[in-house]
Amino acid sequence: MKTSLSLTDRIINTLEVIGRQRVLSELRTLSESRLTELGYSRQKLEQGISAWPWRAEAEVEPLPLRESATVAPSSNGNSQLPRVA
Repeated sequence: MKTSLSLTDRIINTLEVIGRQRVLSELRTLSESRLTELGYSRQKLEQGISAWPWRAEAEVEPLPLRESATVAPSSNGNSQLPRVA
């Protein structure tokens, strides 16, 4: 079932994609040895945004883009947005 995203969620998703594009662009400029040292896979980088997080190890699961965000009250009673890794 597909849910419609709020304007805030769509903006956050857009900003996350823009951030991933910028990081991808920077990572593509690094040497093969530096990518290996950092744990990134050149092959995954060449696959583009869809292969994010581009890590060489198979056990890394990418964080999905938001489906919907809920505001959770904090311990001091203030509401805050959920943290994004």
